Amino acid sequence: TFGWSRRPCYGVFLWLLSCLVPALGQDAPDEARPFRLVAQQVVEEECPALALPALNFWMQLQDHFFEAQYQYFSPERERKFIALISGIECLNMLMRNLDTAYLCPLLAAKQFKMVAEWASALSHPW
Repeated sequence: TFGWSRRPCYGVFLWLLSCLVPALGQDAPDEARPFRLVAQQVVEEECPALALPALNFWMQLQDHFFEAQYQYFSPERERKFIALISGIECLNMLMRNLDTAYLCPLLAAKQFKMVAEWASALSHPW
């Protein structure tokens, strides 16, 4: 067996992720962001009293979560791992901005729950 494992190489997934999902904090043109409008509607509904900087942060984050959901629900198993990695990176961004995260705790809880369910479904220790 030459020491080969059946576990996928996560370095490859990280590289794929960097190619498929734009980095958090970088703004892409609107035509490259198909979930932007829906993300704005969700954030405005879940967190109606946000100031503009917090609103922009949450809209960008929700947009990335929608992209991750798109990847997760694709039929290819590799894309599920890409979605999980993307979701974890989104949670990392959320944890680095706790002051903004506390402004919308319901949406933050939903995101943590979703990523935890994905990790559990993929039998991944993250």
